[in-house]
Amino acid sequence: MEIERSRSTPPPLQAAYDLNGKSLTNFPFLKPRTGLPVIGVTVLTRTTSAMTLNTLYATPFLVVQNCQITAARVIVNSTGGTGNGRLGIYKSLNLDRVDTPSGGALVADWGAVSAATTGVKSITSLTTNLTPGWHYLVIVTDNSTPTWYSVGSSLSGLFDDFGGAASMGWSVAFTYAALEDPFPAGALPSITAPIIGVTIGSYS
Repeated sequence: MEIERSRSTPPPLQAAYDLNGKSLTNFPFLKPRTGLPVIGVTVLTRTTSAMTLNTLYATPFLVVQNCQITAARVIVNSTGGTGNGRLGIYKSLNLDRVDTPSGGALVADWGAVSAATTGVKSITSLTTNLTPGWHYLVIVTDNSTPTWYSVGSSLSGLFDDFGGAASMGWSVAFTYAALEDPFPAGALPSITAPIIGVTIGSYS
C-alpha cells in the first residue's frame, strides 16, 4: 500500500532556500561556527595533487546565511622552488543548486599565496560579504610542480561516471592572472579538488 506523504514533512533543501537573503533556519546544522576554517565539501580522505598549469579549479561552497569571510587558506605539501596559487570566490549562476560555475559572477579575487615553501598559506584581513546560495571557492596556479592538499574522497562528490572516480568540482583552462568576471566558459567536472578553507568572521 502506498502511504500518503504527510503534509508536515519538511520540504527539500532547495525548496527551503530563500534567495532574498533569509537564512535556512530549518537547517541550523548547515551553519558553520565563526572563527574556524571551513571548506565546501565533506572530506572523508585527504590526498595531495599537483594542479595543471593555467587551470582554474572550483569547489562548491554553500552559504546558508548572510556572512562575512575574513580569511582563506590552502596547504602546500611539496614545492618546486617557485610558484603561486591565486584564490577567490564566485557565485553560482544558479544560486539554488550546484551547477556549472561558468557564467557565475566574481565575488572576490583574494590574491595569491606562495608555493615556494610548504605548510598552511593564508590570506587574512578579508571583508568578503556573502549572501545565501551556492558559491565556488577557486584556485589557479602558475607552476604545476608544487603539490597541494586536495580531496581524496568525499560524502558530497558531484558526479560519477560509474566507472571512474567521482568528481569533486569543476575546472577550466585559464591563464594565471587576476580572476575574470564572470567565471570563464567551458568548465568541466574535475576529479582534482584542491582543499580551500575559509573563515567566517560573522553572520548577519
